Order: sequence, then C-alpha cells, then structure tokens
Amino acid sequence: MPLLRRDGQAVPALCVALWLLSAPAAQAASAVLGDSSQTVELTPQVQFAPGSLSPGEVLSGRAAFSRQNPARGNATSTVWLRVPIGAQRSAAGPWVLSLPRTVASGEAYLPDGTGYRSELIGSSIPYAKHAESYVIVGITIDRTTARSGKPVYLHITYHADSPFWVRADTLAHRLTESFLYRLIVGLFFGVLLAIGLCNLYLAVTVRDRSAAWFVAYVGALIANVLVASGLGNAYFWPGIGFDSRWPNVLTEILAFGTFLGFTRSFLQTRSAAPSWDRALILAFAGVVVADVARRAVPGGERFAVLVLLVQFAWMLVTIGAGIVRVRAGYQPARFFVLAFAPAVAGIMATLAYNVFTPAGNWFFAANGVEFGAMAECVILSFSLVDRIRILDGERTKAEAELLRTSARNEELKTLASRDPLTGIDNRLAFFEKFEDEIEYARRTGHLLGVLYIDLDDFKVVNDRYGHRVGDILLQIFSRRLTNAVRPSDKVARLGGDEFAVLATGLGDAGILDAVQTNVVRILDSPITVDGTLVTVGMSIGAAIFPRDGEEADALIEAADHRMYRAKHAGAQAPAGEG
Repeated sequence: MPLLRRDGQAVPALCVALWLLSAPAAQAASAVLGDSSQTVELTPQVQFAPGSLSPGEVLSGRAAFSRQNPARGNATSTVWLRVPIGAQRSAAGPWVLSLPRTVASGEAYLPDGTGYRSELIGSSIPYAKHAESYVIVGITIDRTTARSGKPVYLHITYHADSPFWVRADTLAHRLTESFLYRLIVGLFFGVLLAIGLCNLYLAVTVRDRSAAWFVAYVGALIANVLVASGLGNAYFWPGIGFDSRWPNVLTEILAFGTFLGFTRSFLQTRSAAPSWDRALILAFAGVVVADVARRAVPGGERFAVLVLLVQFAWMLVTIGAGIVRVRAGYQPARFFVLAFAPAVAGIMATLAYNVFTPAGNWFFAANGVEFGAMAECVILSFSLVDRIRILDGERTKAEAELLRTSARNEELKTLASRDPLTGIDNRLAFFEKFEDEIEYARRTGHLLGVLYIDLDDFKVVNDRYGHRVGDILLQIFSRRLTNAVRPSDKVARLGGDEFAVLATGLGDAGILDAVQTNVVRILDSPITVDGTLVTVGMSIGAAIFPRDGEEADALIEAADHRMYRAKHAGAQAPAGEG
C-alpha cells in the first residue's frame, strides 16, 4: 500500500478537500436562494394552555392562555401554544414557523379566511405527510395568513425536559438552511456508509476484530443520528410513535460502547496497558450513568453540562491511552490519536458558533460536529489499514524468520544424522531407524535383517597412502554399498571402517542372503584413488529379527559376533547361520 507512506500529507489534504467541497456549496446556496439570514425569536411571545382542551374550545377563543407552560417533569407532554404573528404582517414573507425536533407530533391550526385549517407537524410524522418538505418540524405562514392578524395555534406533544423554542424564518432563509442541512446530512451518511462498507470488507476478508468493532461503531453512529435528527421517524420507521428520547440514549450509549470495544481491541490496552484499559471502562461507565440520569431524573436537562464534561473526560482518557501506546512504540496508534484532532476542532467550532455567532453563515462552524465526525471516521479507517499493513509486515518478517529457523534446524538435524565424510546415515540416525523398524516388524509380523560390515586392512591403507586416500576410499565404498542394496534398505557408517545395512520387510531369510551377496560383490571391481590401486577386504555378519534377538543391541551384537567369526575364518557369515 504505497499511499500509506504519504500518510502525513493525506489527512490534512482530506480535511481541506471536505472544506472546499462544503464551503462553496454553502455560498452558492445562499446566493441562489437569496438568503437574508432573517430569523425572529417568538418564544417570549408564546402562550400556553393545557393539552387536554379540545380544538373547539381553543379556536373559539374560550380557552385561557398564559405565559406559564403547564408541561412539567421529564415526561412527554401535550400542550396548546398560541403564537402571535401580527409582527410579521408588514414583513415581506412568506415565513416559516419552526420548532425543535423534540416535538414528536401535533397539529398546526392556521388562519384561513373566517376559520382555521389544520396541518400535521412533528418529527414522528412520515415524510409523505409533511406539510413542508424543507423543514422537519414547522409550517409555512404565507402573506395572507400573516396579514389576518390572527394567532397560530399549535397542539403538540413534545419532551418537556428538552429545550423548547419557536422561531420564524423567512422562506428564503429556511430554504437555504434546508438545502445546507440536506447537504451535510447526505455527505455525513454517504461518507460513513462508504467507510463502514470498506471496513466491513476488511473485517470479513482479513478477519480483523478491530475492523469489526469499527464497523459496529459506524453503524451505531448512523443509528444515533437517525434517531436524534428525526430522520428515522420521517423516512425509515414512520408512524411508530415511540418516545425517541430513550432510543436516542440507547444509540448514543451503543456508539460509546462500540467505540470502547474498538479502542481496547485496536490499542490492545487489555494486555499492553491494563491501567489505561480500566480507565477506559470507568470513563464509559461514567458516560452511561450521566446520560441515563439526564433522561431518567426529573429536570434532567440540568445535567446537560455534566454530561458534556463526562463525555469530554472520556475523550481525554481515550486520547491519553492512544498517546501512551504511541510512546510505547505501537505505530498504528499514531493515526488513532490524530483522528481526535478534527473531532475536537469540530466540536469547539460548533460551540463557538452557537455562543458567539448563531446568526452567521459559517457553514463549517455551524456543522463542525458533523465534519469532525466524518474526518475522525476517515482517519480511523486509515489507522485500521495502517495497522493491518504494519501487522502484515511484521507477520511477513516473522514467517521469513520462521523459515530461516526451520531451514537451519533441518540443516542441524541433517548434520546430526549424517556422516560428514560419506553423506550416509551416522550411528545415531541408524539406531533411531532401527528402533522404528523393529516396532513396525512387531506389528506386521515381517522379518527384519541387519548386516554388520567391517573393512579389512583399512589401517594398512591409511598407513601406506595417508588419511586422504583412506577418506576417499570410504566415500567410494559407501556409494557402492548404497547402490548394492534395495531402495528400501538403510545404509549407515557406524564409525571408522564399520558400516551397517538395515534390510526391511523381509519375507524370509533368503532375501537377506541375496542382499548380502550383492554387498560382497562391490569389491569385485578394483578401487583406484588418484591413479593408485587400493586393495581392501570386507567381513560381514548378519542377524535377523526376531530369531537372533528382539532388540537393536541384541541384533547388532549377534551380527557383530558373526562378522568376527567370518573375519577369522576368511569367509562371510550368511544370514542362515545359527
């Protein structure tokens, strides 16, 4: 993967590309739609009435409204709202009345001639039934409705523990905001889906557990945004009507939990940094407790700042674990730590935008969280690929080292089992094979024969011609001996001028006699070394399993005894001798 060698340039380039793609789009949308950024805050003018009142009572003017909101606690509440729109009577219009996405369902009653007409609003309303396609919770106030001077009535069900507001935006401004919102949401889901699918492929093909955890995290992140934004209710599960607060908490906890699993697996904190591993688990537990308390305790919105602080502490602990692993020499953690930079920058940009310039047109700042999350996921995806690349390189080195070690061991094994002068088996290897063949002969009932060979007058050759000639003589003899026996027989040099032949799978003793006869004939042809005729003799003794013994030592002793008898008698001792 050559691109990974330029990882230091890839990440900044990616962030710049995202900004360049988004900023011109935002400016173009503002120019084409004529965005004047005109927003009127109507929340201080809104009056409330109990949601149990009937539409007839409210629209006839008999219901009493006040500035006191009857919704209390952390439950889902239904209330009536009276929203005055007289101030917009002389404005250019048309206007869009918008409410937060915590408004699950309801009806908007708009002045229409002498009466009112109703339209459905709410984040749980299916997209096909939305009165307006460019706002999730809202309604358009046209010029006729604004000039009527009558208030707009809203009968809504919303989460009373969440911030509530009512705003009026010019249609041009709302269309611009809607376009930009769809742009960022489409980009967000597109990037995350692409990243999720790529890493799913990695998780399946490479069987990488960290990639599987990361795919789960991306899926949880997508699910959380679908629930929190109301897009899930509008597009994927319309009409179910469940309270989206707890699904929001569950998907948020799921996102934190899957990221915890990814962090522990990717950084290997359980084995490499156990103290940081425990800190990660404790930080996640704090996030869960704070998030649940925010929803379960009455007036839980008071814990909003605490929840943010706990989540920030969790982020610091996660970054700290990554830095510790980088300092420990774990190279894949570099990208992991770097991934938090755009996430933190995006969060800080959004906070600054909301506090200082909420009416501005800073597209990146207004959507900093989304851009930060996208960049974070992209860089984390890079970290996974980088980790696989590094681990693959380490695995290749380990395999190469294993092959070298295996070859070296095989070489050492060969040296330990081979006679260095002749290249045939040495005494150790011969007796190992001897024991194996005895066991096999016991199981099968076959005979096993052994020939014990000693070269006569070899010492005379050494004394007369020197050890070099003697060594060459042994090499020539071992080659002839190997060629004289059957392919299944084993030949070995036991030491000095002593050799042995292990004849396996014998049907009767006559086969060993035939092998011995072939061996005797190998000296029929003269042996010449450096032009000098070298003459030696040979004495052979034979033994058969199990007739002459059932153990290797006993059989060798019997063959050796017969070999010495043959040497003194001047004839070879055949296998049939007792």
